[in-house]
Amino acid sequence: VQFESTVKHVPYSQERVYNKLSDLSNLESVRERLDMMKEKLAGKVEDLSFDRDSLTLKVQGINLTLRIIEREPMKCVKFEGDKTPVPLNLWIQILPVTEEEAKIKVTIRAEVNMFMKAMVSKPLQEGVEKLAEAAIQITTKKGIGLTPICEEMESANGKASAAAALFVISSVNKFVMINTAASNTWGP
Repeated sequence: VQFESTVKHVPYSQERVYNKLSDLSNLESVRERLDMMKEKLAGKVEDLSFDRDSLTLKVQGINLTLRIIEREPMKCVKFEGDKTPVPLNLWIQILPVTEEEAKIKVTIRAEVNMFMKAMVSKPLQEGVEKLAEAAIQITTKKGIGLTPICEEMESANGKASAAAALFVISSVNKFVMINTAASNTWGP
């Protein structure tokens, strides 16, 4: 099953958008906010780690990792669920509109049976839309509502990155939990 966001416009160059979204180490400012996020998420998020190529979140005892598997410079960043119970891919396409404006589209593909598709379609479609919005916030001066000075912008970018990552991983976690429950009930 595949879910695509609507096309979103970003008021920055294709290169800037790509550079922000293709390096997960831009999430560094998330570390200091993790404890606050843990409290707000009622203990669902237990741990978060990342490097340039991957993001791992421990959610309710399950490690979920998104790993960048391909970078097509200035055009696309492709992710794959690593060691997830359900095969999962995510990619962000970036196209130029003008020299100073780009557009993006986020796509999630997961292998699920028809029964599961009905249960996960709405959360994953909402997740792909919210991830596209958060990707815009990562690259723009607005989005989070802070005054656009350098220190605050870096903090805003981290919050947007964290929100996007948490939402997608949370959606995947719901999907995995539902799939596991269905497999236990209905067989393989």
